[in-house]
Amino acid sequence: MDLSYRLPLLSVLWKIVILLAFPFVIWAYMQVTGIEFTDLDTGTNGHKLSIFFIYLAVVAVWWWLNVKVQRVLSRRV
Repeated sequence: MDLSYRLPLLSVLWKIVILLAFPFVIWAYMQVTGIEFTDLDTGTNGHKLSIFFIYLAVVAVWWWLNVKVQRVLSRRV
């Protein structure tokens, strides 16, 4: 299967993942903790800090994987 024509699309989708991660982190945090969005929005800063640090962890993992993914995408050309 030739992926060379799909590589630009895959590269853009990989970069969009980091943007879509923040709403997903918020949604997952609300599902795990069982709080509503209004409680999260007007609630304590503890929830907001937790989401911030979870997102930072996601960004760190993405940044670590980005080097590997870009290497694989560039090797396929």
